[in-house]
Amino acid sequence: MSTTFVSKVRVQEFLEEDPAFIRLIYQYLGWAAFWLLVGTGAGLLVSIKFSYPDFLPYSWLSFGRLRMVHTNTVFWGWTSPAMVGLCLYVVARTSRVRLYSFTLPRIALWLWNWTVAAGIVTLLAGYNNGTQEYREYVWPLAIPFATGVVLHIINFYLTVAGRKVREIYISNWYIVAAFLWQGGRRFRGSGAVIYAIEEASRFVYGRLDPATRNRVTRGQVRRVLEWQIEYQQVVAPRAGLYPVIGGGEAMEHILERAAERGDTIDPVDVAEIIAADVEYLMSIHAVGAPAEGAPSEGGIE
Repeated sequence: MSTTFVSKVRVQEFLEEDPAFIRLIYQYLGWAAFWLLVGTGAGLLVSIKFSYPDFLPYSWLSFGRLRMVHTNTVFWGWTSPAMVGLCLYVVARTSRVRLYSFTLPRIALWLWNWTVAAGIVTLLAGYNNGTQEYREYVWPLAIPFATGVVLHIINFYLTVAGRKVREIYISNWYIVAAFLWQGGRRFRGSGAVIYAIEEASRFVYGRLDPATRNRVTRGQVRRVLEWQIEYQQVVAPRAGLYPVIGGGEAMEHILERAAERGDTIDPVDVAEIIAADVEYLMSIHAVGAPAEGAPSEGGIE
């Protein structure tokens, strides 16, 4: 029986052989580390707000918005590029060829960086897809991200197709399949429901009785909606309560926040604002119509 010996390649020899390849991997890992710092910084602010809710009392730095920035930046900005950088290394090395293209992954990296940066801005501005955790970016941002995924699919497939070994490593099957699956999900769309605070404020204000509009301003309507979100996302979970839209506890929180700010707003007007907000939630299919036989008071869960 004959024995075949395979010579080993020293790491240093490989580094000297293809510095452009190593530079590409470092670009992915470097940007992943950068977004890790950004996402962790947002997470630090979130942790501070657990103990000091009024720390940095700006709407764009509210707990709910910062938490989405933290989770999405860490997932899409750190984990994804870091894993893809390692995938680029594995596919090329196990196929014993150079990557089919260095330009495609560079374009994909900058598309992903743009997506994460734009995602941070839109989340802090109050625009999000609030239906699925870790996927709160609004749908237009899925386009550049999905484009990057397609570029990686092309690069991985053509690299594996040009391999210098007969077998396809099992890891390469998983890598290519994972990108095909993710790309299909991105282009199929999520049917996401987006709660936009500006749009909700306009909708609610337009549904108010004319007499109510004479007593409250658009700014007050927006603040009531923000305080309701604050109750649902921060106050109720911290107290171990199940948040209810328009429930008694939510109303008390809104009136307390209004008193702290010095806003003079009648509880009846607050109730009308919340009722109009429920209409908005139903119009974007975030909630359904009340079930038959459900109580008419107490809000919507």
